Amino acid sequence: MSISTIALCVNNDIEWSETKLNNTMKVLPNKLIKKAKTFRFWNDRQAFILGKLLVKRVLEENSKFNLCDIQYNSYGKPYVKGDISFSVSHSGSYVICLFSLTTNSIGVDIEKIDSKINLNDFEEVLTTKESLRIKDSKSPKDTFYETWTIKEAGMKADGRGMNIPLNEIDISCESLKIEEKKWYHYPLDIEENYKCSLVVDSPEFFVCFNKINDEELMNYRFLAN
Repeated sequence: MSISTIALCVNNDIEWSETKLNNTMKVLPNKLIKKAKTFRFWNDRQAFILGKLLVKRVLEENSKFNLCDIQYNSYGKPYVKGDISFSVSHSGSYVICLFSLTTNSIGVDIEKIDSKINLNDFEEVLTTKESLRIKDSKSPKDTFYETWTIKEAGMKADGRGMNIPLNEIDISCESLKIEEKKWYHYPLDIEENYKCSLVVDSPEFFVCFNKINDEELMNYRFLAN
């Protein structure tokens, strides 16, 4: 059976006015409003808010749940007790939410490529095979970020996050292994200088991908088939 997933990417490249910020936060639970106000930089604060708004819309339009129903496993992974899965990531000018109306485990990660990154600093988190693939690549930084986003998305899908040693995640052409479990990865094309990957626990899956701005978010229909 094919797993249908929806990925929605929202722009976060313009700082909101104080009025817009306050009006937007009003729809969030008080504890999330307090958390949003702790962020020092506007882009981090807005990324947090947009991520919560994405999940809020997904839950309320596709289930009986809302943000107050979200629970966390012992490693901090958010979930609700129902046939709906979701994952959120943000970097640079984008916030992305991946969701599916199934109990399948899913994860997504987006990263803005840093042209000044020193790849030698990351040798310890790569397998020997991955290091060689990156070094032999025509574009080592692109290949590194592809590898990194797959690992991050895989850790989110698994549910244990950074408790999984990065160098123990073994990536192949279309799949990856975390311990003895096999997962499947898929790239999402965001724009130049970004890499994004999703990971699911089924080889049969379909992805519907859309990009919108923050104004469109409030009126966007999140209904999944």
